[in-house]
Amino acid sequence: MQGDTTRFVYWWAYPSRIALFVHLPIFLWCASLGTEDYAFYKQGSKLLDDGAVLSGVLAILAFALCSLPFEPRRAVVDTGPTVNTRAVDNAVHVLFGLVLGAYGLFLLPLISNPQLIVDHLAGSSSAMYVLRDTLNRIPGVTTLMTLQSLLAILVISYSQLTGERLPRAWVRLMLMVVAACVLRAWLWSERLALIELALPIGIVMLARGTPRWDRRVVRALALAPLVGLAALFALFALGEYFRSWQVYQHTFAGSFLDFAMLRFAGYYATALNNGAALLTLLEPFHAPTLTAQWFYKFPVWQFVAAPSTYETFDHMAFLDAYMNPEFNNMSGIFLPLVDYGPLLGLACWMLLGLVTGMQFNAFMLGNVSGLLLYPVWYTGIAEMLRVFYWGETRFFPVILGALILARYLGRHALSQPASGSIEDGCAVNGTGSS
Repeated sequence: MQGDTTRFVYWWAYPSRIALFVHLPIFLWCASLGTEDYAFYKQGSKLLDDGAVLSGVLAILAFALCSLPFEPRRAVVDTGPTVNTRAVDNAVHVLFGLVLGAYGLFLLPLISNPQLIVDHLAGSSSAMYVLRDTLNRIPGVTTLMTLQSLLAILVISYSQLTGERLPRAWVRLMLMVVAACVLRAWLWSERLALIELALPIGIVMLARGTPRWDRRVVRALALAPLVGLAALFALFALGEYFRSWQVYQHTFAGSFLDFAMLRFAGYYATALNNGAALLTLLEPFHAPTLTAQWFYKFPVWQFVAAPSTYETFDHMAFLDAYMNPEFNNMSGIFLPLVDYGPLLGLACWMLLGLVTGMQFNAFMLGNVSGLLLYPVWYTGIAEMLRVFYWGETRFFPVILGALILARYLGRHALSQPASGSIEDGCAVNGTGSS
């Protein structure tokens, strides 16, 4: 007999609600900051003017409203295994090999020079730059570290997919991946690596829930974004201590907490101002220059075309000329508008909204494709104010791997999820039959 298979869905799993009730208020707050606030971040001027604000608001609304029709108010409750166990085992084995192998290559130089870790831990201002020159980055190889998010999804969903207990050895291996990711984020100053791992885990574990949770815990988890924001700030502050505080502590008048809070706010405000600068100072590229960086960085172009034919825009040179290269994020909100122009840029956001809504629908309905695609896609939703994550090179192997896995596991599906549903935000108990 199968037990209670209640699942819970929280408001923050819905893409339209994140866009309307999280991103839009933050965007408008950043737009309300004065020129003197942006001068604090050593930006030449505030270019987030009325025209840029209107364009940004329309982009956010286009994304939210186009994803809304695909967001079901009910989610199917799965009551049994859906994929052949051997197929899931094979996929997990391959992903463990690729991810741990890539991390091994990346961290290998530390074996011969462990003093770098000691120096970095001691707060050496030069250790960070030495680490960047020392750690291995092999294009197309160490990039496979980003597949960690797909691996985490399969490990967490193993019992749901197969109906069998997760092997303990895999738990230990997954902890090794998490530890390697923490090292990568700390040594390489790459906080996004932790976000890429944590967000899919959170979506899979919390947005679908578990029937064993107490109802008070369920209500508390509705506030998970606030907890996540606090955790994100704590992670950011820790990174800034080893990254920027070592340089600014002798000249900054306030405390480290004041410094961290100003830097945290600045990452979003300056990203939006940088994106507005692109929109204001440049003509549209009429090409996916900023929204599909992975296309331009394919290693094959050097063999089939002149090097200048497939070169990406040098945004660091742009920031050095007009803004502040220390804050080098280019807000994802504006990049489609810069690449394709105002009208086609809004059409791009509408298309992204449609794609996101369909992925969320598949996730809510318990489809294997939705389970794999939506959690990794959600990172782009969460980061759209700061970067256009979906177009970055690091995301390409993830989305490609998710599509391949969805196809592979779909061919080994046992059955569709059993019928049953839950209301938006509240659970309806469902009990399987014997």
